[in-house]
Amino acid sequence: MKKYFTSVLVTLLIAFTMPSFAHEHHDKDAKKDSIAHSAIPMQHDSAMMHEMKAHEEMKAVDAFPNYHPLIVHFPIVLLIIATFIQLFSFFVFKKELSWVALVLLALGVITAWLSSNTFHADPEALTGRAKEIFETHEQMANFTWWFSVAALFGKIIAHFILKRKTWLEIIISLFLVASAITVSIAGHHGAMLVHMEGIGPKGNHLESNEHHHEE
Repeated sequence: MKKYFTSVLVTLLIAFTMPSFAHEHHDKDAKKDSIAHSAIPMQHDSAMMHEMKAHEEMKAVDAFPNYHPLIVHFPIVLLIIATFIQLFSFFVFKKELSWVALVLLALGVITAWLSSNTFHADPEALTGRAKEIFETHEQMANFTWWFSVAALFGKIIAHFILKRKTWLEIIISLFLVASAITVSIAGHHGAMLVHMEGIGPKGNHLESNEHHHEE
């Protein structure tokens, strides 16, 4: 009886002890896995910190050989939005939206002039397809300038002299639509120069700002 009781007790102790050992072993493995997995985010964070530090040390503006890419997107966005606002002003919030269109149009004209003159991207001698694309880009940019200037003068007259006469607002809208079309075409050809012809990235085939200002 005593032997039977002892054997039962030993069996129970083994039964309860084995899971604890197994659980302890599992915890050790899980801990190792956790440490291994946690090392990956730490490495990723370290790489991100290194990259952020490199960006902080880099002078972003000086990295551009020409400031045209920093300016040229403003007239594209401003003139297109001004066109839509002008068209909406015929139907809702006529006075308020007309003022918004005037302000956006004025900013579009200013930034269009800056991108075409002060911050104009002057490429080196181009040939073949690249030359044709650039000439179309320049032509559409010039059309955009004149259309937007005509729209701005009309908008100023409409607001301060003729009190937003419908016939004049229609003419202004036509000039704005024309400027939105030409600026879109100019932007498209500019993208073709960059992505298809390699004109611009890292200053390839472009004169630097210093050279442009010296002239």
